[in-house]
Amino acid sequence: MHFALLGRLRLRTGSGVVGLPGPVSRSIVARLLLARGGVVQRDTLIDELWGEREARNPANALQVQITKLRAAFAAQGEEGRLESRHGGYRLVLGPQDELDAALFETAVREGRRSLADQAYEQAERRLRDGLSLWQGRALDDLDGPAFHAERVRLEELRLSALEGAASAGLELGRTADLVPELKALLSVEPLRERPRAQLMLALYRCGRHAEALAVYEEGRRRLNAELGVAPSPELRDLHAAVLRHEPSLRGPGRPPRGRGGRWPDSSALLRSGPPRAAAASAVRSPGPRGRPRPGPRAVFRVGPRPGTCRTGQPAPATGPVRRQARGSRRPARHGRPGEPGHRGRAGRGRQDPARAGDLRTGTARP
Repeated sequence: MHFALLGRLRLRTGSGVVGLPGPVSRSIVARLLLARGGVVQRDTLIDELWGEREARNPANALQVQITKLRAAFAAQGEEGRLESRHGGYRLVLGPQDELDAALFETAVREGRRSLADQAYEQAERRLRDGLSLWQGRALDDLDGPAFHAERVRLEELRLSALEGAASAGLELGRTADLVPELKALLSVEPLRERPRAQLMLALYRCGRHAEALAVYEEGRRRLNAELGVAPSPELRDLHAAVLRHEPSLRGPGRPPRGRGGRWPDSSALLRSGPPRAAAASAVRSPGPRGRPRPGPRAVFRVGPRPGTCRTGQPAPATGPVRRQARGSRRPARHGRPGEPGHRGRAGRGRQDPARAGDLRTGTARP
């Protein structure tokens, strides 16, 4: 016999579907199925199923519903499915019976084990098998605290299985198939960061880099607006890696890309700095007499990294770049005072006629 809880409650035998008489009887069967063959006390059933219902004698009402259920099972040749045990009731589950919720949990457990062992194909297959058992919202037509708690647990397990299957798919290189699935998952659960990171990675490996960055920005704005928090460190690290085009983001089996068909070495780029670095040297300009000297002024030269030129060949050795600081009154040095060729402040720009040479012949005048 097959029992379905992942959707609307369904009971199916080899000869047909078991028709349950009403909503109360459906709730009783579902509550007994949650016990997985265990005994549920009569008082527990009354408190959980008749807590908000108006009934003069809930115990008698429960006994009436049990009688109807036994008749419904007997109509399909399933006499003895409901048993009275130790002041309660149990739904007998044999080794040939199937409960979809139990099958789903087994598949998720095996898929997680295979994922941890890096058996990605087996992990994805088992997780997909478990997800295929879902036919809608778990316990969809049932209300009550016990059903709500179990619904939340099963739904969280389903989301975890979807994320695990996506992780296995990313390792197998099935990024294009995962993009629409992850987008649909984020539309329902926009605050879950693991599928957001998986979607960013899938888009990046599909060559849709701008969309991957947009997915991160959307999540950042939503987290800030609804919770007032920033993305997790893992998501921020992935965003930074996408901006840097780190080789570690490349998917399995994808050819390397970049100049010359090779991925750039991100660690080397971080060690050498940006391609156009600014080299600065500090020059202290002397002030006039009686005044303090101003602080050092930086003179920048913007160009290729030191030691290289634009053609990629080693640059010729050059001396340090020095420049007179702006506002300095220090005259240009053309010899020391008293030496030939020295020009004072008043004679700046003039030349001694006695030592002026003949520019045409290169000889000095007598």
